[in-house]
Amino acid sequence: MTTLTLQQAFEACQKNETAWLNRKAELAAAEQEYQEQVLAGDDRIPAECRHCATLSMSKNGR
Repeated sequence: MTTLTLQQAFEACQKNETAWLNRKAELAAAEQEYQEQVLAGDDRIPAECRHCATLSMSKNGR
């Protein structure tokens, strides 16, 4: 087992938090793009999936 100093643990925590926040932002952007495609009637999205996406958006207050 590796022993970490308090500084090393803090830096690792900061790095993990930054990575998590970046991934969260990427996911939000992808979700927004998908919802825009659904609302635009994108033909690549099957009709039954569009219905589910609009239900999901209404549940999330969008």
